[in-house]
Amino acid sequence: MGYPSQNPTDSLAPTTVRPMSQRRWAVAALFALVLCSNQAQVSFLIPQQAQIQQHYGLGELASSLSILVIPLLCILFSIPCGRLIDRIGFRRGAAWGCGLLALSLGFRFDSSFFSLMAGQVLIGLSQPMLLNGVAKMSIEWFDDAERGTAIGISTAGLFLGLALGLGLPPLLVEAYGIPQALALTGLVGLIPAVLLWLCTHRPGHDLTPSGIEGGLLPLLRAPAMVPVLITTVIGCGLFNALALCLEPMLREHGFALETLSAAGALMITGGVVGSLFVAPLAERLGGKFIVLAACGVAVMLSICLLYQASTSSTVLLYATLLGAFQLPGYALLITMSEEIAGKDHAAQANSLITLAGNIGAGAGIGSVVLIHAELGHWAYVATFLIALALMQTLIVTLCRSIRRL
Repeated sequence: MGYPSQNPTDSLAPTTVRPMSQRRWAVAALFALVLCSNQAQVSFLIPQQAQIQQHYGLGELASSLSILVIPLLCILFSIPCGRLIDRIGFRRGAAWGCGLLALSLGFRFDSSFFSLMAGQVLIGLSQPMLLNGVAKMSIEWFDDAERGTAIGISTAGLFLGLALGLGLPPLLVEAYGIPQALALTGLVGLIPAVLLWLCTHRPGHDLTPSGIEGGLLPLLRAPAMVPVLITTVIGCGLFNALALCLEPMLREHGFALETLSAAGALMITGGVVGSLFVAPLAERLGGKFIVLAACGVAVMLSICLLYQASTSSTVLLYATLLGAFQLPGYALLITMSEEIAGKDHAAQANSLITLAGNIGAGAGIGSVVLIHAELGHWAYVATFLIALALMQTLIVTLCRSIRRL
């Protein structure tokens, strides 16, 4: 497949289009809820490591496997799942992902660690099937002008699931226990999955498939794809590093535990709200790179202000702004990758974004741990985070191929 320099979708096979379905926004909202459920289950055990060790009689390393298995599977299967979704379409891909989530419920009613891990493996396999369907959903159900907003709604659901997955588990586990709390979360998540299947029985667009050709290497050679992936690695590394160090960094200044917890929740909430409006803003300003660059500058200022904040109210304000400026960039990067790859390869491009995001998350967290362990002061970590935001801003500002998107 060739990748022209200006508009890579021009070479697509002829497309038969019918008027967009009135259900398209319901599809986007239901898929956002499915992603919310998936992400809540992915992150459910993160704040429960002490309880897992106590409940199953495990050491710290063994209990951490219940968390690490999911990103590992997502990295391994992201690209194959993207290729599969391009072949079978959004509806079937989402159904396969939701089916894996449903199968995991069968292992939630047993109290053994083997059953816990089996359920986590199925959730880990479901994640790339669902995450990599975002771009394909926007193509099958939305016109060009609406795709960015649809992707923003989907990623907002993703961030909302992260917030719920970190905030609700302590309450549910205390009330019902670990297996029962996991089962309850999964059962609730089946509701939007079933509604999504019923709502997507006929897509908004009838597309004449042109098949999968060229593979991964031509996609990586497409103009702007590598800079977009590098930006994704940096951006996801920055967010995950922030999520890890926000609380201890602020604790250094003597803030109460309630303020620290609220700051983390508001950072994600700001990202949820920002994701809903980032695409219309980019459309109005006439360029996605303008919004990404402006957000990068705002992130640098927000980190500086947050680290120097002296009152609880200013901490909460700057944490909210930090999330609102940093997280919505993920939606724009998915939109960019879809534009670069074209409609037939959108899910594969989405899978590269997912893969880059997971690599960035691991690199960002590892870097923060090493910097603080070696230098011992959070000021050095804050400087590192600002440097990441600066790198991201320079790439999207100076890269000519990105400025064309």
